[in-house]
Amino acid sequence: MELDTGRSSIKSCRSPLYKVGFVRSTVALGVPFTRSIRFRYDTPRMSLKQRTTVITGATRGIGRGLAIAAGEAGAHVIITGRTETGQFSLEATAERVREAGGTCEYYVVDLGNDKDVASFFENMKTNLQKQNRTLDVFVNNAYAGVNFLTESGGVPFWLKNTSHPTKEDSQSDPGKVWDLLTGVGLRTNYICAVYATRIMAGQGEGGLIVNVSSWGGLVSIFDAVYAVGKSAVDRLSAEIAANAPPKVQCFTLWPGFVGTEALLELRNQAGAHSRDLRAEVREKLSEMPLWNAETPLFVGRVLAAIVTKNRRTLKSMDGRIVIAAEAANKFGINDENGFRPVSFRTLRFAALNAIPALRNSPFRHLIPASLCAPWWLTRALMGAVQFWS
Repeated sequence: MELDTGRSSIKSCRSPLYKVGFVRSTVALGVPFTRSIRFRYDTPRMSLKQRTTVITGATRGIGRGLAIAAGEAGAHVIITGRTETGQFSLEATAERVREAGGTCEYYVVDLGNDKDVASFFENMKTNLQKQNRTLDVFVNNAYAGVNFLTESGGVPFWLKNTSHPTKEDSQSDPGKVWDLLTGVGLRTNYICAVYATRIMAGQGEGGLIVNVSSWGGLVSIFDAVYAVGKSAVDRLSAEIAANAPPKVQCFTLWPGFVGTEALLELRNQAGAHSRDLRAEVREKLSEMPLWNAETPLFVGRVLAAIVTKNRRTLKSMDGRIVIAAEAANKFGINDENGFRPVSFRTLRFAALNAIPALRNSPFRHLIPASLCAPWWLTRALMGAVQFWS
């Protein structure tokens, strides 16, 4: 299904490796999505029937949104997580997927355990063969460092402690911080990509591997280790794409400012003036561009739209960073409230962020959503990137 999107194009804003955006901090976790006025668009219907999408870390947040959106498109969805029952669980997400129109099965997997991961892929492969299905899309979404990053916000990187995130500790073990922030989310991305590639290589149609990363790969966000880990994920996608078997493709997906449960909880704590939040965290929360928040379902709808494109379109994204808001502008995708967020590096975002009165004005649409700032300018404005020359 091709959509007439006028002059908007992901090609004009497409992001090669080592590019940066307009936002300096707290981009990856998201915010609540309240807006006084919304400009609504009609979201096109997409079909993933007869196709299998696997999503790791799908009990909450972006992972749940990815799963529900795949269900909306009619996919057979396989999800993984560590919690089987409860509000934020595999069972709860599976039910949402089925309500949306898809089919779903789940596996309880500890991605930090290599034996668990190997067993999951072996069992999944066997079950797919029994069901006469193929592994079409594998999404590396799981990340284990969210709670630690929010709790340790403002603590200098050389004083962080995984046991007491809010406290500064000059005697802490830095290796534990590194392992926590690059284990489930970088190391596991590589391991899962290897297993997924082995399965896809034996399929006539190949498959697609998607690594969910963030603007933190190029912008100073949260923590030094977080930034390095996300940058490595971006590079991993490029290397997989360059060396994968024929018809196996891979790209990185960058959501924008996503209103996950973790951020909602953090915002509630800030509103209650919790003593557990450091002043630095409160300051970051106050800087969040709430007006441009994405929902987890929006991110999922963007990916579903991309997957339904023809092979030529997918090939143009192979090995690259795909910014969710820019893809949404190209393919006509909206969040669940009918709002279409804009990319941080577009002229529209810069204008609306600087002039709040424009955000609810019909004149906002006179500012092109596909016109992006040149990378040399965004690089010059962004955090630690100034030291990369």
